[in-house]
Amino acid sequence: METHICTKCKIEKTIDKFHKHVRLKNGYRKICKKCRSHPRPPIIIDNHKICPKCKKKKHISEYYNDNYAGTGISVRCKECVKTHVKNYNKNHPEVRKNWQEVNKEKVILQRKEYYKKNRKKLLDRNKTYIRDKEKKRIGDKKYRENNKETLRPKRTAYHSNKRKTDLNYKIKCNLRTRIYHALHAKKENRKKYYSTVNY
Repeated sequence: METHICTKCKIEKTIDKFHKHVRLKNGYRKICKKCRSHPRPPIIIDNHKICPKCKKKKHISEYYNDNYAGTGISVRCKECVKTHVKNYNKNHPEVRKNWQEVNKEKVILQRKEYYKKNRKKLLDRNKTYIRDKEKKRIGDKKYRENNKETLRPKRTAYHSNKRKTDLNYKIKCNLRTRIYHALHAKKENRKKYYSTVNY
């Protein structure tokens, strides 16, 4: 009779000591019946659960709801799920893009429904974002004013490198300079700029 090694107790047993499982290659589970029959320790204790990914004990509010899970919440915490999804989308951009193109109508309906259900929440978030954006703009402006000497060489190096590598940027800068001089230069120096801007 065929035998298998239980991944939990590490003992080699005959195939009849394992439960059947259609989705697995050999048709049987990797853990034997005896090990599976042992009572498992409770996963959620005092409304807290340990995330198997980050190994941190967190409150159940920090997990997503999952109707398919026995506990009613996701296996991994929200932070770990977000990190996983972000990395997956970054490494597989074509998957998300192709799905959205194929299911355009579905995506539009989902967004509309989400907006109807969370309209107040979204409006409040937009207001907060605008306030934070304004604060950031003021902060950036103050930083630039206080660090002119540090930022000037960096800015000069950036524009110089872009002029060398980007032809469109170079043409745009040259035209901008010529137009400015054609409009603001002294009368005796304007003639050499007129032909460029058709003044």
